[in-house]
Amino acid sequence: MKKIIIVVATMTFGLSAYANSMPKWCSSDRLSKTEHIICSDRFLREADILLSKTYKKLMSYRGKEGHEGMWYREVKDNQKDWLKERNRLSDRSKIMDSYMDNIKLLYGELDGHRKLDF
Repeated sequence: MKKIIIVVATMTFGLSAYANSMPKWCSSDRLSKTEHIICSDRFLREADILLSKTYKKLMSYRGKEGHEGMWYREVKDNQKDWLKERNRLSDRSKIMDSYMDNIKLLYGELDGHRKLDF
C-alpha cells in the first residue's frame, strides 16, 4: 500500500511541472485512438511521463549485478506487451488503471535496488 501512495503522490505533486508537457510521441500524425485519448488528457500524459522515467531508470541497471542475461530482454518484452494491451483500451479510467499497474510493476523492480531520484 505504501508503494501505491508513493506513486500516486509522485504523479499528483511531483509532476505538476509537466502539466503542459507532451510526450514526444504525441506529435506523431499516426496516433491510435488510445494515444489520442492519452495526449488529450493531462493526467494520462503525466502517467506516461512517470512511466517513461521509471522504465528508463530501471533499464539503467542493465549489466549491473543481479541484472545480467535475459533480465533486460524480459523487461523490454514485457513493456512491448503492455503497450499492445494499452492500445486496445478506449476508456480513460481503464487506460489510467493500466498505467498505474505498469508503473507499480516497474517500480517494484526498482524498489530495494536504489532510492529513486527523479
